[in-house]
Amino acid sequence: MPRALHLSARLAGLVLAACLSPGAALAEPVTLTARSDGFSVTGDLVAFDGRFYRVDAPEGVLTLSAAQVDCTGAACPAANETTGFAVTSAFGPGAVVLPALIQAYARARDLPLRREDLDATHIRFALGDDTSSRRFPISLRLALSGEGFADLAVGEADMVLADRLISEAELSVARDAGLGDLSAPGQERVLAWDALVAVTSPRRPRQPVDPAQVLALWDMSAPDWRALGFAEGPLRLHARAHGGDLVKLRPDGAVPAAPVTYHEQGAGLAAVVREQPSGLGLVALSERGPAQALPLAGACGLTHAPTRAALTLGRYPWAMPLTAYLPERRMPLDLADFLAFLDSEAAGRVLDRAGFAQPSLAPVASDLAARVLRALAGASDADLPRLQEVARRLGQATQLGLTFRPDAADRGGRALSAAALETLAEAEDGRFLLAAHAPTRAQAEADAGQLLVELAALRGGRAPLEIEVAALGPALPVACADAPWAASMNRRIDVWRLPATGSPPRGN
Repeated sequence: MPRALHLSARLAGLVLAACLSPGAALAEPVTLTARSDGFSVTGDLVAFDGRFYRVDAPEGVLTLSAAQVDCTGAACPAANETTGFAVTSAFGPGAVVLPALIQAYARARDLPLRREDLDATHIRFALGDDTSSRRFPISLRLALSGEGFADLAVGEADMVLADRLISEAELSVARDAGLGDLSAPGQERVLAWDALVAVTSPRRPRQPVDPAQVLALWDMSAPDWRALGFAEGPLRLHARAHGGDLVKLRPDGAVPAAPVTYHEQGAGLAAVVREQPSGLGLVALSERGPAQALPLAGACGLTHAPTRAALTLGRYPWAMPLTAYLPERRMPLDLADFLAFLDSEAAGRVLDRAGFAQPSLAPVASDLAARVLRALAGASDADLPRLQEVARRLGQATQLGLTFRPDAADRGGRALSAAALETLAEAEDGRFLLAAHAPTRAQAEADAGQLLVELAALRGGRAPLEIEVAALGPALPVACADAPWAASMNRRIDVWRLPATGSPPRGN
């Protein structure tokens, strides 16, 4: 019998078909001996997650159950030791947010933490020690999100933390590499929301800018500075060197019309723009620091303010989801535990302090009065009673940081809706009003009805929430009708909290 076939037969009960991702590759020889018959395999230890060893042996890469073998060799993990996991993260969140999350995770699990900066783009975290119940490393590499997907494909990362959604081309490459569908719910996890914003010096007027004019800066031979409020010209453009922001806005690879100064960190960009009245920068909202973030203007006068409230309400077009991507394979136990921590309130507080937005049952500042006044200015006599009814129903309620995007065509909109649904399903009690906006009132009613069905299914056997529905139809749009994002923003369901039964009415 050929040796390879003999090996396969002897280890049939030990070698698993599932692939254990490498985490931090050890490349050290160990010998794994089967307890049942003493047969052994020697090879370099690639990974150990507490349940399975993965070794690179002459016969190939093998995965064996720790419950059925004994490990000998200097590289064999101690009783409390595993090889941890590896993450490739986009530069912004990888430099600040992810280390803070790892620190909070170690504190929540009562594990000592040590950090070692290996170089400018590699960080190693050692969690636990000889006295801890667990001890393992987390390897972090900072790179563009596209490079992270490549790391995932070749097994250099167990997870990618991206500052954007994966593209269709990258999804195709991932499928070909055997990673599965990275856009599937179990493999694509939106943790929070950031935004790409145009920033200027606080010494300039805070006037809205036309997003089309901002985009045009990257391909116009004679940019119209005046259209952006820079009458003195020429404009000085600033962008992050590693953020990939230009790719987010202009995936066609357009070349900037004006010279661009690139900055290693968003905070450094914001500091320069703050002191430069002729400067305009593109940076993440969470990194804008002292610079002034400008609203985006629509042709009809509606604007999109770059605020965290606008992100949770789905009202800012240049949203950037902070997204974790996982391959379709069994993940290391330590990574599974870390992902469970990311769903906790402690992780949510870290993301909030870092400036990221998350759907929430907390109240948000409402622009209802301004929107009603704007609508009244152009309303016909037939529309007045309806607008008055809208103002009456919503005037005594408090808007919450939740919104739903029925039939959203983009994955970002679907992710925002899914997060909002999970958040509302966790509500303990209270009276809520679903304000459904759609091209027609019939469509608004249908959207709200479908949401109620999904909410009931998610709550399971828990007591139903007290919910009312207001089908508002096309009343109170938040985006101009001719904007590319108008359809998805104007068809939505916002959530308002109503006063408790018997509570005195609130003053306006």
